[in-house]
Order: sequence, then C-alpha cells, then structure tokens
Amino acid sequence: MQARYRLYRRSNRSHGTYYAQDSTTGARESLGTKNKAEALKLLQAKNDAQSQPVLSRRAWPKIRYASRHGITREQHEAVLRVTPNKEYRIYFEFLLS
Repeated sequence: MQARYRLYRRSNRSHGTYYAQDSTTGARESLGTKNKAEALKLLQAKNDAQSQPVLSRRAWPKIRYASRHGITREQHEAVLRVTPNKEYRIYFEFLLS
C-alpha cells in the first residue's frame, strides 16, 4: 500500500523546513522542523494513523439507552408533604402541572 503522505523540503538550501503533502487531496502541511530525522518520524506517524485507526467502528461498544424514570403523582405529593418551605412547595407544584 502506498503511503498517503510524502515528505519534501521547501527550500533548496539545507536550512529549509520539512512539509508533508497529502497524496489524495494535495494539501500541504508544515511539520515544523528542519531536522530530517524528526520529520521522518512525524511523517511515519501520520502515515500509520491513516493506515491503522485507533479503534475500528466494529470494535465500538454498543450504545445502551437507560429507561427514563419520572416521578409519580404519589411521590410528588409525598415530597410536598415533607417540604417545610412554602416557596419550594409552590415551585414543586409548578413543576408537576
């Protein structure tokens, strides 16, 4: 399999910065280094990330939805009975209506 990214240097002199070019889109991205060994490591990491994703979709865990639990009228009335603050009682009555 051909590598997706290729390495090139933007200057003719030995002081140029290394870049990676995407072979599918043609996009160019600076690797932010002038050291060839470091640029090769970065390029290898980019190619490895494209060829082998971290976790394939088949390995993702199944989504399990929890049941929604509401409050019954009896539970609501019990809360109102034990709530001493009048403002809280009015607020709780508003929530159920």
